[in-house]
Amino acid sequence: MADTPFRSKFSIIFLPREWTEQLNLRGDILLGGLGLMQIIGALRPATTISYMDHLFGMIVGISIARWWSKSQEQRKDALKKTASVGVWERLFGNK
Repeated sequence: MADTPFRSKFSIIFLPREWTEQLNLRGDILLGGLGLMQIIGALRPATTISYMDHLFGMIVGISIARWWSKSQEQRKDALKKTASVGVWERLFGNK
């Protein structure tokens, strides 16, 4: 499996290098925690519209990122198939 952003390690940027190796989170855990914070915030009695907006934005962003990743993989596969075809086949096709 390729290294996806959901499996990548994330840390706070301004921490020293030694600390970032110890204090990091996988992308899926970080994203899940942020989503959970938005859901909990939306359940509080204060105004909830901004929490719901952020949660909806996260869902749309994740959906677009997954769609983009899948379409890029399909595009690479298509390019590999056409790259393996010789010049004659590209110009005149298979007979």
